[in-house]
Amino acid sequence: MRNSVRVKQLAVVTGVALFTTGVAAVANDEGNLNASLRGRYAFTTKRTCTSSPVPFTPPFFNVSPAGSTLQTSSESGIITYHGNGKADQSGRGSQLSFSSPFIPIAGTNVLTGAATASIVEFTSRVNYTVNPDGTVETATESDFTIVFPAPGSTGTTTGTVGRLQIADGKSMLVSAPAEALTVETVNVIPPAGSPFTSYRICSRSTTQTKLPGN
Repeated sequence: MRNSVRVKQLAVVTGVALFTTGVAAVANDEGNLNASLRGRYAFTTKRTCTSSPVPFTPPFFNVSPAGSTLQTSSESGIITYHGNGKADQSGRGSQLSFSSPFIPIAGTNVLTGAATASIVEFTSRVNYTVNPDGTVETATESDFTIVFPAPGSTGTTTGTVGRLQIADGKSMLVSAPAEALTVETVNVIPPAGSPFTSYRICSRSTTQTKLPGN
């Protein structure tokens, strides 16, 4: 009889311990929202920027410093979320730059000023925070290499922030309304000549789709 009672007591204690452990695990998962976002996603991003060779001075809206350019870019690649607030990203982008003044020719979509085209390959380090409402705040630093038209130039981009919305059962992320615009810094090291720095204010539209098996 005593052995039977002890077995029952042990079973109750063990059950309570397992239940408590299970509750703790659930609580940890709920408390660590970053862990809910992991896996590989294919992304496409459309970007429009005003770029300047001199820093923007707040308030910087509706300001086009001398020597500034209007840039439009299309980027695509893969981003991998690791579930710990960090992600890796790599891809390729094509960019068109229009020198100021940015005045459309009447009746067309053509802007005045010289236009240049470039293609870059990039890798990025992303820090992200998942919010309770399913939005994701991102801060990105990138290394890039220009592959067209003058291969060999390299550089870095810092100060890129974004805001995404988790959608469709975490199978997709899309752009969410931005909290504010920020100034990004682009440092370029050409194969010959002196390095130079430019500054840009950008708006982005991004779609990320989870890849099968992730």
